[in-house]
Amino acid sequence: MTTNDDQCEQNAKQVLSALPATLGFQLERISSGLYELHSENCIVRLAFQRFEPSRCNTEFVNPNYPSNVMAYWVLRHLRCVPVTEDEKSSFAVFGQKLAHNFSDVLSGDFAIQASYDELNERIMDRVFEVRALPSHHPTRIRFENHDLQWLFDLEESD
Repeated sequence: MTTNDDQCEQNAKQVLSALPATLGFQLERISSGLYELHSENCIVRLAFQRFEPSRCNTEFVNPNYPSNVMAYWVLRHLRCVPVTEDEKSSFAVFGQKLAHNFSDVLSGDFAIQASYDELNERIMDRVFEVRALPSHHPTRIRFENHDLQWLFDLEESD
């Protein structure tokens, strides 16, 4: 493993250590920069950015329906969970936030899937539109920063 891979693994271990042991999550390295926390009830996928292991995309996967993948940034919006500076700088804090705000999903309760699918469909309907905006446009900047306000900006402009 490279130094970058080592950092990714350390970050994934920090997330794992913040989750309640009773949930039974185990860490698995899938490939360079891609880790999964597996339990019998949920999979948490951590995809670290190649040249910036301090950032990652996080997804929740129902092991009974592996094609049902829910992105953390969309779920965060559904639950009105704000992004805080401490979670950006500490994967242990990020793991605590997952445990606190998504304990139902981590325990295998995917009842939020229907709401997620509805919002995700709205997002997918607008992706090409937002990507066509100039890179300096405020709505495009919100999109690039995973700030879901971009979607509402476009819907309000209709």
